[in-house]
Amino acid sequence: MGYSATKWWRETDGTRVYLTRGWVVPEWRGRGIGRAMLRWAESRLRAIAATHPRDGQPFLAAHARSSETDTAALLADAGYRVAFTVLEYEMADLSHVAALPSPDGLATRPLSTRDLPDLFRSIRDAYAQDPFSEEESHERWVAGLTSLEDWHVPLGRSHRRDRWAGPCVAHKGRGEICEASVRQPHRSLGLGRALLSRGLDDLSARGLTSARVHTLAENPYSPPLFYEAVGFRLAKSFPRYRKPLDVPPAASP
Repeated sequence: MGYSATKWWRETDGTRVYLTRGWVVPEWRGRGIGRAMLRWAESRLRAIAATHPRDGQPFLAAHARSSETDTAALLADAGYRVAFTVLEYEMADLSHVAALPSPDGLATRPLSTRDLPDLFRSIRDAYAQDPFSEEESHERWVAGLTSLEDWHVPLGRSHRRDRWAGPCVAHKGRGEICEASVRQPHRSLGLGRALLSRGLDDLSARGLTSARVHTLAENPYSPPLFYEAVGFRLAKSFPRYRKPLDVPPAASP
């Protein structure tokens, strides 16, 4: 009739997040099952949080699409509030997309495995000031990569070595821009638009007709406006709910 799942992670600002997700099949809804599952998940996460370091305010988290009004009402009744909103943008027709040249002074070259540490640092630096960014290790990030052929990475030449300006990746098979970021010193130069256009052009060349990308409504660098300017249109929104987690005190020895 349904199931519940939990997970947890640490964000770059030190916030610990404990997520509960639950689903009930339609014919079993309206019987209090979802509410009971939420209580169980919260209890489970509270016990897990009690074993973790007390180095900041932990939060319970839950997800609900903007169309899932019953779930939203359940979460609001349980004390959850919207912390931020993930936006899904879609470009329905890739046939008109053409790759733009990179700004002067920047070049690209194929990636290899030896580039991965620099690439990881570039992505980490690009999101260093962003809210709600999950803390991630280099090993975990590498394990989640698909193909290096999907990446377009510009290199800014310096007298010492190549400087990674920022990456953009187009994930083949699903028509999705999985990563698009530019490090702070290289923003507002047209680099993001050039990288994004190359990723979209690649998807079109592979026979895909549409693409999507996800971003935060609260992103301090206004990606929603950027994606709309290049032809993406808002398709869905996904509010993310949170509430402070009261962790029981540690047991006395």
